[in-house]
Amino acid sequence: MKDKLFHFLFIFGIILLSSYKDVIFMDLEFSSLKDLYLRVDPALTAKRLEMERKGYKNIKNTDIWKYLVEAKWKNGKDLMLSDIVDDILNTECSLIDNYIKDNSLDDNNI
Repeated sequence: MKDKLFHFLFIFGIILLSSYKDVIFMDLEFSSLKDLYLRVDPALTAKRLEMERKGYKNIKNTDIWKYLVEAKWKNGKDLMLSDIVDDILNTECSLIDNYIKDNSLDDNNI
């Protein structure tokens, strides 16, 4: 039994290491903002759900995205995907809400 557990953990460790290696060396380039938006949409959804739990109503993923593109990343260059996701998840909800209220966003364009 001990040998089977060790074998499982050994194989599991190899899978984790190779997955980790793939993430570290993966070179991602996006041809448009829309492609990037589609890639980070799960993080935007998580942020929207957090905002809804905190009482911010009628928030859309595109609202969060537009705030970040127009206010936070306006002068950003060579942003890494990890930094973009970090910004999505850690931006203060009140900043996004105030921006939405002040700019009556149109969600037809990403």
